[in-house]
Amino acid sequence: MLTLIQAVVMNRIGIKQCGSDEELAAIVEKAPKDFLVYTGEDAQSLTTLVLGGQGTISVASHLFGNEMATMRRALNHGDITQAGQIQRRLMPKMAALFTQPSPAPVKAALNAQHWLVGSTRLPILPLTTNEQSQLLNSLK
Repeated sequence: MLTLIQAVVMNRIGIKQCGSDEELAAIVEKAPKDFLVYTGEDAQSLTTLVLGGQGTISVASHLFGNEMATMRRALNHGDITQAGQIQRRLMPKMAALFTQPSPAPVKAALNAQHWLVGSTRLPILPLTTNEQSQLLNSLK
């Protein structure tokens, strides 16, 4: 819980937590009421909201922003079934975005969609042709 203590003492307004659901829940539980808690794990997007966090600092949203927003709206309207369906449908795609060091996969996917975000910078290498093909198949 050191990160929460440090954040509060240093007058931070929130934290991005990349850890287990248990760690996230403990931070939400112990944080001051106005303290913002975000996850940095796309796969924890729904869990974070249900546990009382504010959202996700997301890689997947670059590609699946509409779906992530729909999931959030569904949860806000009390439709946990729809929110869960969206999260489950996105989870394999989220996992595919981390099969190689980030941000190489998301850049490859965005470039393939003609967003032209450029290549990675060293020490991160761009995906090979085979890796890119596998990624794009996983994201369909």
